[in-house]
Amino acid sequence: MKSDFFIVLKMSVISNLFMYVLALYKFNFDFKKVSLLVTLKWFPLVFVLLLFCFYLGRSMKGKRHE
Repeated sequence: MKSDFFIVLKMSVISNLFMYVLALYKFNFDFKKVSLLVTLKWFPLVFVLLLFCFYLGRSMKGKRHE
């Protein structure tokens, strides 16, 4: 259970970093136009969605093997 939480946390951080890089790419890597704080405000939503998808997939995998 503890390692599952860290997997979801790691995926959330990676997803937010990817969103930040995409935003930088859109504005030609101009760091003045893209704020890291604006990107980080989406972290709780991304975390909850990934947590939901992770446990939904885990429960579906468990039902398939029974």
